[in-house]
Amino acid sequence: MSTSNISLTGQQLLEASAGTGKTYTITHLYLRLLLGRGRREAKPLKVQEILVLTFTIAATQELKDRIRTLIAIARIAFQAGQSEDPDLQNLILESDDLRLDQMLLIDAIQWLDDAAIHTIHGFCARMLAENSFQSGILFDQDLNADKAALLNMAVEDIYRRDILTLPTLERAIALRVWPDPKRLRKSLEPLLYRHNLLLLPEAEPAATFPVTLTEKMLSAKRLWLKEDLSNLVRSSGVKKNISAYRSLDKMDYFCRDHEDLDPENKLWTYWAQQNLAAAMKKDQPVPVHPCLDLLTDIHAELSNLNAIKVRLWHQILLAVRVHLEHHKESSAQLTVDDLLIQMQTATRLNPRWCEQLSKDFPAILVDEFQDTDDIQYKIFKNIHRSRDDHLLLLIGDPKQAIYQFRGADVYTYILAKRESEGQYNLDTNYRSSSLLVETINHLFDQPGIFGSQQDIAFPRSIASAAAEHKNLTLNDQTVPPIEFYIPHSANRPLSQAQGLGLSMAYAAEKICNILNFEENHQMLIDGQPIQAGQIALLTRSRR
Repeated sequence: MSTSNISLTGQQLLEASAGTGKTYTITHLYLRLLLGRGRREAKPLKVQEILVLTFTIAATQELKDRIRTLIAIARIAFQAGQSEDPDLQNLILESDDLRLDQMLLIDAIQWLDDAAIHTIHGFCARMLAENSFQSGILFDQDLNADKAALLNMAVEDIYRRDILTLPTLERAIALRVWPDPKRLRKSLEPLLYRHNLLLLPEAEPAATFPVTLTEKMLSAKRLWLKEDLSNLVRSSGVKKNISAYRSLDKMDYFCRDHEDLDPENKLWTYWAQQNLAAAMKKDQPVPVHPCLDLLTDIHAELSNLNAIKVRLWHQILLAVRVHLEHHKESSAQLTVDDLLIQMQTATRLNPRWCEQLSKDFPAILVDEFQDTDDIQYKIFKNIHRSRDDHLLLLIGDPKQAIYQFRGADVYTYILAKRESEGQYNLDTNYRSSSLLVETINHLFDQPGIFGSQQDIAFPRSIASAAAEHKNLTLNDQTVPPIEFYIPHSANRPLSQAQGLGLSMAYAAEKICNILNFEENHQMLIDGQPIQAGQIALLTRSRR
């Protein structure tokens, strides 16, 4: 796709799969903005006016280096009046004044160290620090607080203060979910930093256990042992193949421990009246005993167990969040996640500041957009909507928007796609062999492969002309680009551990064979012997 086909006003979405020339496209679009191409007023922009955002410091430096190199190449091409690069050649042909364009490029190179190329968090930190009045933050605010240390402190405090002091039965439920502060942090951390999160189902504040339930449980345990209820149930007509019969020894053991009143234990339910009646043989009477009456009452009073668990989730999450926010406020600290929330709030509440930001940065390019979340997108939108001629260009790979562990929010991506005025797709793969490209197309080109065909489809890729020479060969024969290994046993089904072991052994043997072939120069990639560093292993877990 020629970069001249991409509109440089309004909200635009550029989808780019791996190996399709995304960085090439970004740098050439940056060049077009420097020269004033593709915009309504044809006004050249300075490097300080083109805001490029990505996710890592290394990526910002790489982008800056690639842009610097392209500007230098473009200046020479404009001086010569021609270029082998088709996009540069288009810029030359479109130029009304090549000499003026050269001066613009020289100026851009001289000021490139001041280019507005940042990580998203870095940009927010800079804007908040430089605009304290507009953003509403303190002058001496610490914008780089230790997020992990603050969270550990809040979790440990709430664990001691709120969980260990719960009533006996609620504490038992909480300790089963969060046996220690480490598990509590792991459970709550994905929820704590999501802005305006709606946690479902909603809590029922009145969901509690009756105050008499604990005493009923203790009484039931004492009576069970004292009156030998196990023998009573065994001698009745209860069916022997169900839990009411098979769990009698477990109940004896459970009743000996008066400290264990776990309300989630299934042993409280087997001998309740309705359950015991269903467990009896045909025409056999249901045993009657005060202990069984107690168990029936206990079973009924445990009916709101799930509602109490939901309330505890809401209660503890809110407690940790409030404690964390209070400590950060009292100590004037902001974490990297707070920077985003603070920036989003400030841009929402201060439209004049948004308008000024849109003037300062008439063009915003967001790389790796599939890794953003709703807060970041709202920041971009708040700035973008302040001016009609503003550019918000979102660049990403929708197929990677499903990776939540990288911070991606697939629904934010879908919303942005629906709101974009123009959508473009880079479909030529310059990195892979034509056989691999066609194989991946065949494997993934299925209806609704990623759910919604409209929101995240699988665009077929086209192999570049140079891909004809890219191949993995063994003894001059092309190796299939994808191979499936399915562990199996002729005698019996394999367990997961056995299947994993066989798969690992197969992979190790395969790698050894490839490296042995390499020594004899029999297995080649693009005509060159394979090196050990070219082999990668991906696993589902760190184990």
